[in-house]
Amino acid sequence: MVPDGWKLSPIKDECECIIDCVNKTAPIVDFETPYKMIRTTNVRHGRVDTNNVRYVTKDIYITWIRRGAPQNGDLVLTREAPVGEVGIIEDAKGVFLG
Repeated sequence: MVPDGWKLSPIKDECECIIDCVNKTAPIVDFETPYKMIRTTNVRHGRVDTNNVRYVTKDIYITWIRRGAPQNGDLVLTREAPVGEVGIIEDAKGVFLG
């Protein structure tokens, strides 16, 4: 059922762009950097947790955002483990999909 005042529409018609991750795991470092990899475990209960992340170098970050960098207010949808979680990115600085 669709709530009153809403309409069904393909997601591609409602999004500015749709960006998938690189579909492999970025090489991480064992120290904190400004570059944060978001994984499915970071997407829960309608938000994206940018505190419990893995870190990468600037070069890796630049490589992983070549299709587009996440922005504040973007929605992230998980496609595995579990499928269908959705979260809003509140602080996109240095964040990428891993």
